[in-house]
Amino acid sequence: TTSTGIDVTGSVTADTSLNIEGTYQAPLARFNSTSGFARIALQENGVARMYMQSLNGADGVKFMDGDGTTERLRITSAGALQLSDVNSPNDINTAIYSNSDVLEFEAFGTNGAIAFSTGSGVDERMRIDASGNVDLAGGSLILRNGTLAAPTTEAFKDAFFGNVNGVMTYA
Repeated sequence: TTSTGIDVTGSVTADTSLNIEGTYQAPLARFNSTSGFARIALQENGVARMYMQSLNGADGVKFMDGDGTTERLRITSAGALQLSDVNSPNDINTAIYSNSDVLEFEAFGTNGAIAFSTGSGVDERMRIDASGNVDLAGGSLILRNGTLAAPTTEAFKDAFFGNVNGVMTYA
């Protein structure tokens, strides 16, 4: 040791915990990879559970499963949150971000749909497909303090046959 700290080549093992103190003006910890990405492992009793990893040449960070190969979440250099596809874990095909004060949800790929689910059985209640169609799964469209514009074509008007207590029924 020296009066300014400890210089170690190799690894350091601490018996209980590692405490790092400092001020916000400089990084409290620095993980530097001299080649490729930098990675921090989170383990339980020696078993890897999650990794936090740099993007190997780009700003941002990604989170990998304990196997170190399956990406679950990414934060891009632009601040977009990207989620992996549970059926194809290494495909990042969703993004959530803010664009000019608009919260944007993107789903791209083969299906490109956004689904909203509720309940303990995760029942799908609404879906917006790649064509922009909105599908309500067995529900009702209820407007509170809003206005539903009147249909503008006769064919569309004829498709509706009832308006009872503010509920329009489609034939």
